[in-house]
Amino acid sequence: MYRAILGSLLAVVGIFIFGALRQLSTDNLIWGVIGFAAVIVVAYWVLMLFLEGIEDGVDTGYRTHSGDDRP
Repeated sequence: MYRAILGSLLAVVGIFIFGALRQLSTDNLIWGVIGFAAVIVVAYWVLMLFLEGIEDGVDTGYRTHSGDDRP
């Protein structure tokens, strides 16, 4: 559940950060570089949340379905 909440908050923050990234086109380099770095950090964080969710959903136990329950 926390991944969904954190992912949603990061998406909202990412929208605002994208606005800071647009400052590169107006020659405001300080805000543009800060926006670029923040976009990289937020994208990495969202990707890690996504991969963590996939790993949680994968059943790691190996079991044959032939009726043989030996370890």
